[in-house]
Amino acid sequence: MSSHIHLQWKHASAAGRFRTGVSLHSHTLHSRESLEFIYHAAAQAPVLSAVIRQGERRYHQVHGTRLDLSRGWWTPPLGPHDAWLLEKSQIEALGKYAIVSITDHDDIEAGACLLARHGQCALPKSRNTARAAFAPGAPMTPPPGWAPEPHRYNPSSGVR
Repeated sequence: MSSHIHLQWKHASAAGRFRTGVSLHSHTLHSRESLEFIYHAAAQAPVLSAVIRQGERRYHQVHGTRLDLSRGWWTPPLGPHDAWLLEKSQIEALGKYAIVSITDHDDIEAGACLLARHGQCALPKSRNTARAAFAPGAPMTPPPGWAPEPHRYNPSSGVR
């Protein structure tokens, strides 16, 4: 048996073949999203790049140090319930049954808030969220390419 993932924004016609849509990841006010994407966007837009350079010069004048947006983060404005409704409504607008997982990068706070509001039966938990409940604070996404993966004990390897 083979499995395929079809991304609606890449293959709009593929949605017609399915009854269910799945949202695997959302961003809520419990997320801490990196500002590093601004550098990537600026590389594609000369006007934005000029504004960023001007801001970097001003920051250096005021603070005496280099501005490093990759160390900064922002918090999206949506609460868990609003994010769940938004994701669900977008899938249902395509005429599909919606399965929505409200998972943030490194905690289960958003999912826990939804469970507190709606109860256990109303909302399915993702496998990542359920697994994270046993290791709070453990990352659910791999580290960036330059960072070594965290060590995890694997009984089958015989190495601790």
